[in-house]
Amino acid sequence: MRRVAAKFVPKLPNCDQKQHRMNIANEMLDSVRDDPNLLQRVITGDEAWVYGYDVETKAQSAQWKLQHEPRQKKARQVRSNFSSIAGGVVHHEFLPQGRTINKEYYLQVMRNLRKAILQKHPDLWKNKNWLLHHDNAPAHTSLLVHDFLAKNNTLMMPQPPYSPDLAPCDFFLFPKLKRPMKGRRYATLDKIKTASKEELKKILKTDFLKCFEDWKNHWHKCIISHGDYLEGDKIAAKKPARTTMILQVKKKRLPVETDPEKLVNYVCGLNYRKDGEPVKLKPDSEYPDWLWNLRLEPPPPLHEMDPNTEEYWHKVAWVNRATSNFNKSISKKQKFPVNMRKSIVRLHNLRFRTLAHKEYNPGVPAKPDERPQMV
Repeated sequence: MRRVAAKFVPKLPNCDQKQHRMNIANEMLDSVRDDPNLLQRVITGDEAWVYGYDVETKAQSAQWKLQHEPRQKKARQVRSNFSSIAGGVVHHEFLPQGRTINKEYYLQVMRNLRKAILQKHPDLWKNKNWLLHHDNAPAHTSLLVHDFLAKNNTLMMPQPPYSPDLAPCDFFLFPKLKRPMKGRRYATLDKIKTASKEELKKILKTDFLKCFEDWKNHWHKCIISHGDYLEGDKIAAKKPARTTMILQVKKKRLPVETDPEKLVNYVCGLNYRKDGEPVKLKPDSEYPDWLWNLRLEPPPPLHEMDPNTEEYWHKVAWVNRATSNFNKSISKKQKFPVNMRKSIVRLHNLRFRTLAHKEYNPGVPAKPDERPQMV
């Protein structure tokens, strides 16, 4: 056990929000299970601030100063829009200075995104099977944007509110972009934009593929943690089932006889040799009598069996074991004292032996003075 500090999260979800997070995680896992290539058609996007100077930690940003010197201020910042897919960044743009991200601006971003998809991924544009994923920001969920997406038949991927741990841009792209830029100073906005583009180009395609695989692990962790916010917690993702190497043999489809004359006069399929004709059916009189007396129904109950047969006593032994096991389970459930439990088991066994000796014993009957009394 060790002492740890509390972690700041966007919001502590209530019970309904936790259940909503779990429902979406289950829904997405089922969709990926039905369509393994689903995540390759998802385009996810979000906005982020990129600063002219972003401190690494509080201690690293501390500087020596005299008493009359002012405290250090945060430098310039610029906000950017990013849209990515499993193969890399599809579209990015920087917010013009002096503007805010509202529904009109985000509508223009969606138009630019569609043009980028047409140029970079013509196969997705042709099939019209790509899905859009973004968070629940007011600009994203506005009626103007929803109407534009509906007119263009754009499929939406669900995202629970207050869940940056389930958004690839938040748990992968933005940290990957900002981490190398921390602690560096950029004097102008153009230098910030140039540095951001350079860092985006450094992100490999394999990193994006791993990110989308981690996305599935985040869904698993969300279900395991019962909908709690999981970023920063060490929760083991659902491990795949242990598999063994099995030699897959291609099944050989045997030919099926369709000639009615052969089906009536021959036992088709009985001749397993490659050469030769099928076995011809004989008259009923040439077959043994026991063949026509085979019992095709389930085994008979104990009272219908012959006590002079071996099968009868095998059945008696099986019934004895089953009754003994049942009595032991009943005595454990009732929680009798140890002495009383043993007495009950002994009485049940004695009763069964008495019944078996009285009614089922083949051969010589027991003497009247030696016959056990019924319990």
